[in-house]
Amino acid sequence: MTALPFGDLLERHGVPHYLKIDIEGADLLCLEALDPAEPPNYVSIESEKRSWPALVHEFDLLERLGYRQFKVVGQHKVPRQKPPQPAREGQHVPWNFRLGASGLFGEEAPGRWLSRREALAKYRLIFARYRLYGDAGLLSSRGPEAILRAPFRLLGGSAGWFDTHARR
Repeated sequence: MTALPFGDLLERHGVPHYLKIDIEGADLLCLEALDPAEPPNYVSIESEKRSWPALVHEFDLLERLGYRQFKVVGQHKVPRQKPPQPAREGQHVPWNFRLGASGLFGEEAPGRWLSRREALAKYRLIFARYRLYGDAGLLSSRGPEAILRAPFRLLGGSAGWFDTHARR
């Protein structure tokens, strides 16, 4: 098996209509390889969830590539997504997404398109949930004290994980 830099893949196969990036913390490597003169129409990345400055940097990079509208999509809710009929992208395909699937994209991704300011406001609330219920959150289900936190989790606690979808 041979590894290729992402830029080489784009040269070989062209720029896709939609680019889904999910490389567990290395998503920006692909974004940085994109040509601002010819980026995909739509792109989605797994969003930063631990560092606010890193999340803002993601938006800075997306804007440098010409993306001006964003959707914040809860990936933990993908199994609830249903392809619209009629389709807004290509042809309708009846599909049931499983947890862990990427879900709908482009115009079919759930939610309305937001400005950068609106998307970051949404992430402020998400970051608050991460501080409570995230991997190392005050009410997380991990760690030796988890049994003491169980009653508090019944109040609606999970952080989920989110993708940022962008369009030009």
